[in-house]
Amino acid sequence: KPKEYETYYDNPDYQQVIDSDDDDDDDGDDEDAMDAAQDFTALLEKQFGDAVMKASGMPESLYLESEQKWDSAVGEGATGEGGGGEGGMIGPQLPGQIVQQEQPGTSADLNTADEKDGKEEKLPPPDEDQDNDVEMAADKTAEQPGDADADDEDVSSKQERPMTHRQSSVLFHQAAKKVTEKYALQLLQSLDFTKLMMQLLNILKVASTDPTPTTQRDLVVRNAVRLWVSVLLYRPNLLLELFAFIDKDPSFMLAAIQSTDLELGSEFAKSIRKLCRYVDESPNYKSDTDLQTKLPGIKIVKFFLQMLLDNLPKADQKDIDPEQHFYLLISLMQEYSEKYNGSVAEFGQLFSFLCDELVGYRSQETFENIMVSDKILVGLMTLMSVLLTGHKPFREACGTTGIIRMMLQNFLFATGKTEQDKARNLPKCKSFAARELAYRLVVQCVMDVPANYPIIN
Repeated sequence: KPKEYETYYDNPDYQQVIDSDDDDDDDGDDEDAMDAAQDFTALLEKQFGDAVMKASGMPESLYLESEQKWDSAVGEGATGEGGGGEGGMIGPQLPGQIVQQEQPGTSADLNTADEKDGKEEKLPPPDEDQDNDVEMAADKTAEQPGDADADDEDVSSKQERPMTHRQSSVLFHQAAKKVTEKYALQLLQSLDFTKLMMQLLNILKVASTDPTPTTQRDLVVRNAVRLWVSVLLYRPNLLLELFAFIDKDPSFMLAAIQSTDLELGSEFAKSIRKLCRYVDESPNYKSDTDLQTKLPGIKIVKFFLQMLLDNLPKADQKDIDPEQHFYLLISLMQEYSEKYNGSVAEFGQLFSFLCDELVGYRSQETFENIMVSDKILVGLMTLMSVLLTGHKPFREACGTTGIIRMMLQNFLFATGKTEQDKARNLPKCKSFAARELAYRLVVQCVMDVPANYPIIN
């Protein structure tokens, strides 16, 4: 029925497949309809073949080679004696069906099609009647000369290949374990950890500027970060050299933390947090009393804190992602307070800076896209929230310095309709995340400070 395939012919997705077989323009309508049916069937065969390749996990080159053998065998069976008559079938067929239609002299070709380089085609499990038909056909095939050897090779190859892979994997791991036990200590003793640490930092800096990250590069970055932290945990005395190096050029650290590549920034920020949490608990640190005197654990955390505070992201900085910078900064502030009992009151200078920065900051948020928040604005307000939570005098100062009134007027309730509001891009908080943080700051300023409530009222 030609009309059944007109929609497929008109569809652009099938145009290329159909046009390849439309050279015989002089044939009749019946021949055109048959060509259309064969073209559509060929497309289904291709889709079926692609699905088999994905399900089997076979490499594409190996699959294409076996597919050529399959196509040649089926083509000979379909075009042989009786292949073009009523008994001929189009499309993939069960092995039993092929054997029932085979003519004398075609057994070797069909066996070649079934071998597929030692892997049979995976088909859905048939019902009991189909099982009986296939078994009977298989028995008939086994009786013919030359087929028994091919079947033996097929079965043996299927049984041996997985076992070979498993055995190779086990032997590889055993060999790797022996080599590690024999040479690990010598390797650690021979390494120049200072050069290794600097080279890993250089790898991270170069990777952070890569505009087209790949899966392989992400794998290198992830392992470079973990190896860098492992080196510092194994040789904590290298922290002294690292700090001296970062003081001169903090870009090596900042490039990785502020990278627009989420994988790199997140991995590096988490690794520094782990380093600050566990380095003073490592055996080599505890056994080095001189290092404990020069570099106590709280000083390690404060170094990274100070580096992050001195290099806070600015609104005019392009090609950076400040999210991980603020995440690491807030995480280290919590570590400083919880593990080392540090007081938030020590960050008075940071509080004054945040007040001035929030007053003069020009928001990048728009009414047209309220789902996208200004990450720098959100980060600054989150830092302010941490300080207000941990120190009551900071909350009291927000009432006397006008921060509360400014939050209400410019961050939350400015209409954005006046010329003055438009010129300053008010309100500053338009996204859901930013407005939620602004409300939280207002509430925190009133908690345990009743003198600030009349400002809101």
